[in-house]
This record gives sequence, structure tokens and C-alpha cells, in this order.
Amino acid sequence: MSDSNTPNPPGTEERLVQQLDSYFSNTATGNETGEASAPAAPNNAAGTSDQDRPPNLAPILMLSYLNHCMSKKSFTPEDIQKSVWEQKSKKLSQEDWEFCKYFISSKELLLQLAPGKKRKTQAQALIELILKKFPGVGVEMLTRLLDPSESAYIIYDVIEQVKCEPKCDAESIKQEEFMYSQKINKKIRENNKCFKFSMVFERLRNGSSLPEEKPFAPLEFRTITSEYSNIYTQMVKATTYVELMDVMSKLKTTRLSVNELYFSAKHMQNPEKDTQDEFWEAESEKVLELQPLMIDPQLESTSRQRLKILQELALQQKMLKEVDEIISMSFELVTKSLSTGNPHNPADVQSLMINSNAPSIPDQRKNDWMEYYNLNPLGQYPISSHFPRSDRIGPKLPAVIQKISIRYCLSKEIEVIETIDEWKCREFCTYDHNLKDFRRHKCEICEVEVQECDLSLRQTKWCSHIEDQVLLMYNRVNGRLEQYVFSFETKGFKEVYCSCIEVTYRGKNGPEEPVLLTNGSEHVVIKEADPGVVKLQLVGENHVEIPAVPVQQLSAEEIEMQDAYDSSSESGSESEVESESDSESESESEHESEQISYNKTFISTLPMFKVRHCPLSRKDVLYVRSNNLGQYEKYDYHPTYHRFEPFKCSKCKDATSEDHLVPKYAEHCPETNEFVIHTENLFTERMEQYIYDSMTQGFRQVYYPQFLYDPSKDHTSNVFVTVNYLSTVITRDKDGRFKKEKFCDNLKKFVAIPEVEVNTFTVQELEKKKNKRRVDSDSDSFEHIEIPDMVSASP
Repeated sequence: MSDSNTPNPPGTEERLVQQLDSYFSNTATGNETGEASAPAAPNNAAGTSDQDRPPNLAPILMLSYLNHCMSKKSFTPEDIQKSVWEQKSKKLSQEDWEFCKYFISSKELLLQLAPGKKRKTQAQALIELILKKFPGVGVEMLTRLLDPSESAYIIYDVIEQVKCEPKCDAESIKQEEFMYSQKINKKIRENNKCFKFSMVFERLRNGSSLPEEKPFAPLEFRTITSEYSNIYTQMVKATTYVELMDVMSKLKTTRLSVNELYFSAKHMQNPEKDTQDEFWEAESEKVLELQPLMIDPQLESTSRQRLKILQELALQQKMLKEVDEIISMSFELVTKSLSTGNPHNPADVQSLMINSNAPSIPDQRKNDWMEYYNLNPLGQYPISSHFPRSDRIGPKLPAVIQKISIRYCLSKEIEVIETIDEWKCREFCTYDHNLKDFRRHKCEICEVEVQECDLSLRQTKWCSHIEDQVLLMYNRVNGRLEQYVFSFETKGFKEVYCSCIEVTYRGKNGPEEPVLLTNGSEHVVIKEADPGVVKLQLVGENHVEIPAVPVQQLSAEEIEMQDAYDSSSESGSESEVESESDSESESESEHESEQISYNKTFISTLPMFKVRHCPLSRKDVLYVRSNNLGQYEKYDYHPTYHRFEPFKCSKCKDATSEDHLVPKYAEHCPETNEFVIHTENLFTERMEQYIYDSMTQGFRQVYYPQFLYDPSKDHTSNVFVTVNYLSTVITRDKDGRFKKEKFCDNLKKFVAIPEVEVNTFTVQELEKKKNKRRVDSDSDSFEHIEIPDMVSASP
């Protein structure tokens, strides 16, 4: 092919995508995908190597921006010059304009392709149409829109088919471009869907300062809520894949979906269409069609995970109308190159969105299983691309994320536990240390007042105790299925509790099944509405709606009686026995020593409640200090049963371990000839003192009042303590944790010492308690030993 008709401007593509290449240079796929086996492309005068080629996502973004410039009433080269290069005071040359026309025509050709065709058929049709319009276009420009591993062969086949066909002149091309622009403008005027949101190209063209280490293209949208603005600001500032995943997880927990942001942007641009139901229904159907596909969790191929990440980013970009059309019609062309790599080859594991140099978590250990998962914000399964073993994919995780927080009740002046489920239902409870059980917290200040619009009718049952019809209604405030009766005096609902009524979620009464309540000559009909319930009183032959009145809830005493009845007798007896044993041990310890030691003083200052997030179950876990020895118990909240249950997870530790200790600096104690290491405990969240015990090869917590922590003395060196004439060395690893090494005479090198239990004040108090019980049991057994009478036994 010759370049006589339409010149191929050398260097134009490098000038337009120069800054975009810097974004994708770390993640662009080169010869790893098998492109090196393809024959050399003809007309490659520029000599562009495969690694210098930007990824396939670049032309899609360029097309979306150029079509954004096309969304004006007049479409001329001067408009694009003013829109693209206005702030840089540059004029678009004729060669640049030819290159822009190439991309615009490519967009037009992409829209003409049938989405149901196979990938190879699409690629062949695309190249054929491009070559008919621009016969002088170079092969290196065509490969930007195709899969690098197969584009060379497809291009050669199409060139052989169309090289003898007549060329299109410039007038016909210009006429087609004008008709296409008129079609776009007409479509915009009809639907008024021109969104002038700025994306990456706006930042690139106005000369904004951008970090060079970003392994992904940032997504920046103009939002209408401060919550979304903060999230997308963090997304733009993220520099690693882990930070991006963290921001994505925050986006999931805000309950503000991409659809809501999509509709908010629509409403901001088109407020007059708010009342048109057809418009909103059509837009909602479009968004639902663009939801990402769920991937089988057993398929551990990294290419599948990369595909899911690309789908997430594509879903965010579908806020723009033009990007919607591009990605939906050329999705297979773009994502094919992401799934051709060998998952067993480390060089092919990286993708467009994952930085190879970024660690999975800040505390990643070498040759060790990760303590935490990197959660995929799009699906329900963890990503294991950085795991030492590829078969350590966890089970299916629940999509619901429970939230637990600690509040302070001003009325009762106590700490209360607040739980929020996926439906934003809130409940407050307290912890009874004597019974070791959770109780509902009733307070007018903490709880939200329940209205009739918050109730939803479920069932109706007759109660023989109160001799009234009981309405089982779902409370949207706390998420409970509660019992109510209708009061003919107040014309409202009053909450009751009867243990004889079995509460189930079956037998829901819909609008077709209203409930009729009678009191003598009065007749009231209760039926569901949106929202809440509607009360209709029969007056003559007509039904008159009764105004809504406040709902009467149970008092605090009635709630305590209900909780006491619901709790099982076995758990109550066990808690009483445990409480008695604890009280006895505490009385014995107090009787033993009149002055409370610093160990118990330190333990008493530990927080009573702590909340930690479990990355495996994606839930908030509540840590409760169960006794005066500083031991913690783990609980998680079950919204179905509305109670806390013991939580078991091998990765969520309930005591201080060596992984929680972050050493700062060491000081020598002349009295004991020991080195006191000032350490930050991530479990207790406070500064503590530890010494290394060579007998147990672990750390023991101590307290020397003369050594107070001074941040100015923090070590810059990684060596803290040497023991036994340099045979044992205590250093700091790259994550800032303790690293214990001992010299091995056989291997003639230092080897790592395995982790052992940290001897904290809690462990020390437990050992004292066990030793005291052992001594008491030995003394009791010694007293019951009968010594034979040697005198009577003698003959």
C-alpha cells in the first residue's frame, strides 16, 4: 500500500498521546502476550517498537474526548483546535487534523459494527472499513485498536482483499463526516444528553501536574455530593493498586451506587426531565444492562481478575454517553489482550490496573501467607495475585458489610454499641459483664422515634392473653419484626410483647389482603401503603383515612423482660456459674494483696470495647474485655436474629502477638542489666515496654517508671538488642516489626526464630492465677492424706 492519497503524518500520534503513554508505561503489555512471533508490520516508517505502543484503552479515551468536542452545533476543524489546544495556545496543524479525522472515522466505524459478531469478524470488518476510507493509514496505527497478538495476521488478510478496490476521494470522506456530525447533533438536541464531564484528557491538555508513578488512569468526575467528591479525590490521589482497592471498597460501603451518581448527573444537567417517568425508566434499563459479569470463584486465572477490574473501570466511565457506546460495542476487542497472558508466567501476571512493584498490603511478609485479603470491589471474592500459592482462594464471601461502632449515651452516661446492617437499620445495645450477655438499649436520645411510615404489615394473629388482634409489623428503623395492637382510643399503634406468639416472616399480607379490626360498632381497615401502612375507618359507606399519630414503643423495663425471656436458661446458668467463679477469684486476689499492682492498673485502663474489621468475612468484629485480667472475646452481629454471637476467625487475633509490636528504641537498665524496648502495641493502641527473654525466646512486658517514652529517641538503626555474645540478634524488619535471628553453628548463618506468645501483663496475671489454684489444690490434697499410726501398727 502507498501513502500517496492520504499522508500518514509521522510523529503525530506520539504528540497526541505523549502524556498518556507516561500513564500506561508501567502497565502496557508488550511482547509478553506473544506478539513477537508475528511478522514485521509493513509501512512502519516510524520504527515504533511494540513496547512503546500505548495500550488498547488509550484510543477509546481519545475517541470519547474527541466526540465530546463533536457535541456542538457546528463541527469544524477550528472548533477542535479551540477546544483541544486553547489553554496551551497551540494551533492544530493540517497533519494533526488528519490524525484527528482518523480517530473520528474510527469511532464512526466502531458504531457501524454489529455487537453480535465474533471478535475476528469485527476486527476484519473494522480494518476493511478503515482502509476503504483512509487507504494511506499505517499498520502501526491500526494495531492500536486491535489485539496485539493477532492484529498483524488479520491486517495482512484484509489488505490483500481491499488493495485492488477503488479508493475513496476526499470529498466523499468530508461529506460522510458532515452527515455523521449532523446525526450526532440531532441526537443530542432530541435527548439533551450532552454531558460535559472532564476526564483524563482535560487534565492532560490543561497541563495539570500528574504523578508519574500512577499505574492506572485516574477517574475524575464532577459530582454533586460531598461524599462522592471525597471518594473520587482519593481515587485520583491513589498511587498503588492497594490504595485504589481501598477507595473502591469505601465506594461500596457508602450505599451510593454508580447508578445513583449516573442519575444525579442526569438530573443536574436536565432538571426539567425529573417528572418524566419514561425518561428515567429508559435510563435505568441502560444502566442495568451495563452491570459487570460475575466470575466463577474457582477460576483463579489472573486474567479473569484483570477482566473484572477493567469492567469496574468501564462501568465508572459509562457515565459518559459516548464512552457507553464505545465500550459496549468494542468491549471484546479491548479486553481480549488482557486474557491472552499465561497465568503461570510471572511476567504475564501484571495487568493494566496492577503495579508489579506495589505490595499487596503494607505488612506483607516474604514467603508467608498474607494475613489480610485484598478484596475485589467488584465481586464477592478475594484477589490472590500476590499470594505465594495460587490455590489459597477463600470461600465465597457475603456481599453484606455490617458496621459496628461505640457510642456514648448522654442520658445514662454509659458506652453503648451501635449496629448498622445493609438496610441502614440501627440498633443499640449494652453489655452485661455479670451475665456476659448483650441487652437492648432503650433511650429517647439515642434511638430514632418510630413513625407509622416506618412500619410494614407482615402478619396478623390472635393473642389469647391480651384478647386482641396482634399485628406483626416490620420496623424499618431497627430491622425487627415487632408486635403491635391498634388502639381505638388514640387511633394509633401500640407495641406489645406476647411470648405465645410465634414470630415468622411467612404469610405476608399484601395490599390485596387488608386487615379488618372491629370494636363494637367501629370498623378500621389496616393495609399496606408506600411507605408504611394506611388506616381507614368505615364511616357510613365510605372509608376515611385516619391521620398518622406517633407509635407507642415498649418501655425500657418491658424490653428487659422481653430479653430475659428470650435468653435461654442454659446460657443463663452457665453465665451465673462463670460470674460466681470470677467474683470468687477477684475476691481472693483482692484479699491476697492490699495494694493493686501496676499490672492490674494497666489492665484496667484498657478499653472495654474495640471494633476491628475482619477482611475475610467483611464484617466489623466487636472485641469485649471480658474480665479484669484483660482478656478479650470476639463477637459479630447477626441482623437476622438481632443478637451478637461469638466470632471465630483464625486471622483475627484476640490477644497481643509479635506481629502487633512495633519497636521504637531501646534503653539499658543498670539495675537489671537488661535492655528495655519501647514498643507501640497495635492491638492495645498504646506505648508499652518490653524486654527479650532468652529462656522463652520471646518478649515479656515490663514497666520501669524511670524510662518514659520520648519520641525524639526513636532509632534510625534496625538493630535493637544483641543477646549471648551476638548469638541472638533482635532487629527490625522492613515492615517495622520485630525480627529475631539466632546464629546456627551447623549452617554457619543466622536463622529466624519462630514467633511465640507475648508475655503481656494479662498473660502474667493468668499465670499467677493458675499457680495459686495449683498450690491450693495441692494443699487440699495433702491435708486429706491419712498418715498411719506407727505406734499402734507395731507388734
